Amino acid sequence: MGTEPEVRVIPPRVTGPAVFFTLATLFALSVLCGMVIMAALAVINVGGYCAEGGPYVIAQHCPKGSAVVLSVGFPLMFLVGFLYMMAKPLSWPSTIGWLWPVLFVGMAIAFFIGASNAPGGIGWAAIVTGLIMLAIGVVPPFIFWGRSGDSSSPPRSRLDFPHLSQAVALVAGVAIGAWAWTLIG
Repeated sequence: MGTEPEVRVIPPRVTGPAVFFTLATLFALSVLCGMVIMAALAVINVGGYCAEGGPYVIAQHCPKGSAVVLSVGFPLMFLVGFLYMMAKPLSWPSTIGWLWPVLFVGMAIAFFIGASNAPGGIGWAAIVTGLIMLAIGVVPPFIFWGRSGDSSSPPRSRLDFPHLSQAVALVAGVAIGAWAWTLIG
């Protein structure tokens, strides 16, 4: 009935390649997210629908590059997100969840902009869709805010290297993805 020995947990060593691949995949995922938002805005600005190719007469052609970005962007986001989860060191926090509100709030903003650019006045369908996208982007982070899957580790500062480096990669990636769209579109 003596005192139990103190157990000290030593976090695993994080190697340079793990850090590089974590930040590279998060950056690539963020670039894709920014490009998808801008491509969706381009389609919304031409009326919300478009088509390319095929034997039919096309009433509205898609903005340059939007068909490729929107059709390939989402599957690539899933693939790169999977690669991020495989590359991320276990001792690092996952910031991939922040791309959810970035993507859906970005899409909501795109719908609101499209609603204001609608021919003949405000496009109410775009406003309703934007409100739905806004709810999808904002509600889940508030529900899951502060929850963590592992309560055995002590709380960490939000100003450490894993948090800051991933935040920079996420913000820079979305900004560069949006800028890259201006070069394509």
